[in-house]
Amino acid sequence: MNDEWFFGIQGGKCMKKIVSGITFIVLSLVFSSFTALADPTTAPVHITQIRPYNTQGASCGVVYIAVDQTLACNTNVFQIDLCFGGGKEVYAAALTAFAASKAVQVEVVNSGCTGWGTKIQSLFMNN
Repeated sequence: MNDEWFFGIQGGKCMKKIVSGITFIVLSLVFSSFTALADPTTAPVHITQIRPYNTQGASCGVVYIAVDQTLACNTNVFQIDLCFGGGKEVYAAALTAFAASKAVQVEVVNSGCTGWGTKIQSLFMNN
């Protein structure tokens, strides 16, 4: 099939430009929105509790961390999913901050807040 069948004889080239323009705008919005989704991030908080949790039947578990303030997602308990790429590194950062009594900032996953046990995208350790 040719373009004339789909767009009509008169509007083929014009319609192609419109479709191309709309496609460009949509793709630009999709790709530019990924960087803005990794929020919210808490102010500096201290980890008060770490709870590794073995999920029966799963190849990996989760780790719950409690922080000393409820600043984001209406909770003070967050989840590190060890199945996520980088999950073990986030867990290591949490253990380090907990052992050293260092403040961290919690950044939630791109899908956003889910209340208690919101998943963590990353931890910022502050000096």
